[in-house]
Amino acid sequence: MKKLIAILLSVGVMASLLLAGCAPLEPGGPPTPPSPPTTGEPVAIGTIEVRVTDAPRQDEVTSVLVTVSKVEVHRAVAEQEQEQQQVQEGEGEWLTLDIIAEANPFDLLKIKGVEEVLAVDEMAAGKYTQIRLTIDRVEVALGGGEPEEAKLPSGELKIVHPFDVVEGETTVLLLDFDAEKSVTVAGKDNIIVKPVVKLAVKEGKAEEPGTKVVTQEESQKIAEEFVRNEATFVFDGMEETLKLTETVTLRSPSCWQFTFEFESRQAGYGDREGQMLAEVITPHQAVITVEKGKITSAIMDEQWDMMKQKMLK
Repeated sequence: MKKLIAILLSVGVMASLLLAGCAPLEPGGPPTPPSPPTTGEPVAIGTIEVRVTDAPRQDEVTSVLVTVSKVEVHRAVAEQEQEQQQVQEGEGEWLTLDIIAEANPFDLLKIKGVEEVLAVDEMAAGKYTQIRLTIDRVEVALGGGEPEEAKLPSGELKIVHPFDVVEGETTVLLLDFDAEKSVTVAGKDNIIVKPVVKLAVKEGKAEEPGTKVVTQEESQKIAEEFVRNEATFVFDGMEETLKLTETVTLRSPSCWQFTFEFESRQAGYGDREGQMLAEVITPHQAVITVEKGKITSAIMDEQWDMMKQKMLK
């Protein structure tokens, strides 16, 4: 059986502090394989998944872009696993997770309300004690101005919190940032970021190893293609009127809701071949939900089910 560890970053932007940033992140290197047990028994494998999320945006906050170059977890040695003790520095081993390129750097305001995957890797089942992030850069923009690099007293964020990787399950480590306490604006060109973070551990059914993370851009293309191929638009949709008007990030991983608007040359929905139709320009609004690359809901004008091609009850 394979095991999964999911690490999530929940970023809470609060109070009247203004934040923003942008910097390229270099993905972490390949994970260091766990040392095989001396007993000769097969090693149980799990996966670590890092996600990021954010609390609702405050009025003066523009954006907060964080660059993480490395994500690691600390695995306990055999004696510590038996004794269920906290790992001390120098004992056990640090294992590196593979950072997902599309998710790094991440903007704390653009990921509000969701847990976006930052890194994911397979790891040996057992007891783990810490998580460590190497933060290369944070840029903060105040009042919608140009982003400026903030000062980081330490580029290393380490949290000691024992957790288990259970065979066949996903262990999610949710890092909840308190932006109000983490960022200090001491004056012009003097922004200090000292992350204040809480760690929550969640467990669940494992994802299939190697599951591809679908980006927002890819999901938007999937949604737009669905609208273009739906019977209503194919029948008499006006190509030049089709446009994306809203994107909402949902709480499920890799899940977005896209709203498209377009006009048809006649009234009605679906394939209306052979019907008596009113020759009138008809505006439509299609709300498409895409989760992990799949369309889960598609409703037009709050009354037409685009997937089932019938009116809602």
